[in-house]
Amino acid sequence: MKLHLALRLRQRNHEAMTINWAQGEIAEDAPDKFDNRQVAVLSEFAQRYDIENNDPALGFREHLQQVARRFDHKLVENNKPIIKLLRDPKSEREAYLALTKHFEDFRDDLDQKRAAFNTSIIDKLGGSAGDVGSMTRDILSSFSYTKGLTYYIDQDDHPSEVRDVAREHLANTLDKTCQQFKFAFLDVNSLPATQRKTYSEALNTTLEAFTEQYGRKLSKSPYKAIQDGLESYQYQVDRISTPH
Repeated sequence: MKLHLALRLRQRNHEAMTINWAQGEIAEDAPDKFDNRQVAVLSEFAQRYDIENNDPALGFREHLQQVARRFDHKLVENNKPIIKLLRDPKSEREAYLALTKHFEDFRDDLDQKRAAFNTSIIDKLGGSAGDVGSMTRDILSSFSYTKGLTYYIDQDDHPSEVRDVAREHLANTLDKTCQQFKFAFLDVNSLPATQRKTYSEALNTTLEAFTEQYGRKLSKSPYKAIQDGLESYQYQVDRISTPH
């Protein structure tokens, strides 16, 4: 059994063990293969316990035996979900999807409310304004959206796996919002005068509130995206206002 677990762990990235999404393969076609999430979980496990520290002097079989020896009683007892995943990826995937469906339903409801709000403020902002308008409205609604996600994450009665999914979605939402700030600031000055005024004011006002609330939580790359957009916007404003 240890050799079997070791082999599946070591070959988790092999084509024969991983669902080939690029070729149109789906989980239903290959229930005994690992999906991308499962491969990432197994890789984190192997790294955390330094299980695959491969001695270059060892051949394949010797290294496999070395990995197998790591699956002692203590490791197995402390990592039962990993053992179940290695032995039966189909059952683990089904259990995970059942757990995460609760969050997906919650997220879908948030998405619908966000879309309704975005539609409701189009006239107030002076029209749809194309991609700039769409990104700006997403930025404006990001506060209530992230607040809803944070509320969900803070509920102790939700399983930890589901809250991890919600945390990942929150992080992705913040990163996306920073990119939207960048591209909206890059193009807002190309709008007609009335729309340019309302959308520019909305962006600048919201940026102040956004950076105050989330600035310390942003990594270097999203923060730089905002600054790049803001610098471009300011350059265009100065250029327009400077007499020629």
